[in-house]
Amino acid sequence: MSTIIGMNRVSSPFSGLKSALSTWLLDDSQDIEVAKAQYESTRRQAPFLYIIRFICAWTIAFTQINYAPLWLVLIYPICTTVWSYCRIRRLWSAPKSPPRTLEALIVWRKRTQIIAALAPSIFTVWALVLFPYGTAFSQVQIFLAILVGNLSALFSLTHLRSIAVTNAVSSTGIYTLFFSWYGDPAYQLMALFGVAVTFFVALIEMNTYRDFISLIKTGTRFKEQSHNLEQKHRETKKLNALNYQLATTDHLTGVANKRFFRQELDRQLRAATASGERFGLCIFDIGGLKSITEIYGLDAGDQVLKEVARRLAGMEGEGVFVGRVGGDEFGLFGTCDPEKYQRVEAAFERLIEQPVETKQGRFRPNYSAGIAHSNGAVTCATELFERADFALSTARENRKETSVSYDACLDARRSRDTEILSALLDEETRDGLYLAFQPIIDIRSNSILGVECLARWHHPQLGHIEPVDFIPLAERSGVINQISLDLFEKALSQAKTWPESLRLSFNLSASNLSSRGFIVEFLRILQQSGIAPQRLSCEVTETSVMWDFKETRRALDTLKEAGVRISLDDFGTGYSSLSHVHRLPLDCIKIDRSFVSDLCPGSTGYGIVKSLLALSRDMAISCVVEGVETEEELSVLKDLGASFVQGYLFSKPLNAPELAQLLATGLPDRVATSIDGLPRAS
Repeated sequence: MSTIIGMNRVSSPFSGLKSALSTWLLDDSQDIEVAKAQYESTRRQAPFLYIIRFICAWTIAFTQINYAPLWLVLIYPICTTVWSYCRIRRLWSAPKSPPRTLEALIVWRKRTQIIAALAPSIFTVWALVLFPYGTAFSQVQIFLAILVGNLSALFSLTHLRSIAVTNAVSSTGIYTLFFSWYGDPAYQLMALFGVAVTFFVALIEMNTYRDFISLIKTGTRFKEQSHNLEQKHRETKKLNALNYQLATTDHLTGVANKRFFRQELDRQLRAATASGERFGLCIFDIGGLKSITEIYGLDAGDQVLKEVARRLAGMEGEGVFVGRVGGDEFGLFGTCDPEKYQRVEAAFERLIEQPVETKQGRFRPNYSAGIAHSNGAVTCATELFERADFALSTARENRKETSVSYDACLDARRSRDTEILSALLDEETRDGLYLAFQPIIDIRSNSILGVECLARWHHPQLGHIEPVDFIPLAERSGVINQISLDLFEKALSQAKTWPESLRLSFNLSASNLSSRGFIVEFLRILQQSGIAPQRLSCEVTETSVMWDFKETRRALDTLKEAGVRISLDDFGTGYSSLSHVHRLPLDCIKIDRSFVSDLCPGSTGYGIVKSLLALSRDMAISCVVEGVETEEELSVLKDLGASFVQGYLFSKPLNAPELAQLLATGLPDRVATSIDGLPRAS
């Protein structure tokens, strides 16, 4: 074993030398870029090498033709001529681009190396065979031709180190051995001279070769860096495109988001104004989407939004720009000549009327839409958007018309709303807010059960302002909570002067119910007033309940735990379902006046009122019928089993002194008429 180890140790230097020599001769052949560059360089240089060999061969032939046998003189030049012609023609007809694979380049290199070893060897042997026949002049010429051939090979094959060295060594070795054997000192010195020249030229070529390799590798690194930069540039473009998409597209629906929608609205409106074209904007919301989300989950609501957006995107072929401008709001705009406007309006109606299929069920969305036109008068995108938004708010309030166009009447109303809003934001002018009280009557005993507090406002400059005008503005402006608390304090202050049996009903808005801070402050004021919570009833509408059902349920549970009664106002007119009613801590429902108008057996409202009264009895809660204005309506309600009513038949809303007087005198006795028309004491 030790002997074997020793032998390995002795042989390792030779194996290292062999590896180094092999690496030196391979010319970085494992680098495909170097191999390709060598192929291209050889393809350009080789024809010149063949031409030089051709010239050298015929030069020797012309000087030796009179001295040596003719066949010996001509055989090599003729063969060289044919060979050179074929090789040059093949090189020129070969593909300019190098082979694509490293394996093919290595095969080419090996073939070229064999040719590089044989060609100069054959030429040198042929020339030296002719050497003894000529004169001293021709002999020197033969040596010079061999030396020129070697040097031309070194220069022509500069970029193929192993092949250039093989060419030079094969030829130089042959003539060195020949002149050593020939024995003439002069020729031996010439051979040494040739070896020295070849050696130093080879050293120069080695430096050139290293520069060539360095240049190729630098180019390769540059290409890699360029490729990496191009790849990064492509990635940057993709990221920019993605960022642009994220910045301009609504992530859920895929249409333009609000920010991009407003930018495009401004740009296209300016273009339409400059060209004098009519321009229109429509903003609409999907009604009942919140109810769908509350009942069936967020996924169902998202599916409805996606489907509506998909349908709207199909309208972009009409030159309409579509975007999502709010949670359940979409917008579309474009230039609109009358014919195009009619086409878009008809397409819009068809799209909205079609039911939406989702995993949870089939829904037919309703909508409210606000429309505004520039007509050359509006050049600001913000103003046009605000007009369309105001028209949308009007459409929401007006249940008879699903779409409203902004016109002169709306413009006047908007101007007044602006004045009202400005007054609402002024604490001093809000002092003009006061309460009116409408009695709630127990028709069984013809007595006042309680009163409902109704907000009223008289402004020094604007005059009397209806609640329907200022309450929605107070909600949108964010001052409704403070107004509600101020009015509640006034109501409690008045309630202290009333009989303790008289109940107080106070209306809470959607904004009130969604604010936890408001509920806390509301109960604090109630506690400090000394009024028993059982005397207070908080009225909420179906719309406010469905605005945020979870938060509303939490707020109502808090009030209920404090001892406050809960009433559901305008029951039957909103979007709530019986499942929601059962989930609320209700003590009373109030039937909307729209069902009571012209109430009689056989009318539409008769069956509804009858069902709602039965529902209240089944739920063991009380029921107040609003809007009773005639004796006939009262008679029908008595026959249906109603106990509590409210309306102008008994009393209009009263101010505090008027209510005090009514409480002091009591309700007048009345004689009602039964359904069959016979008089009946009430």
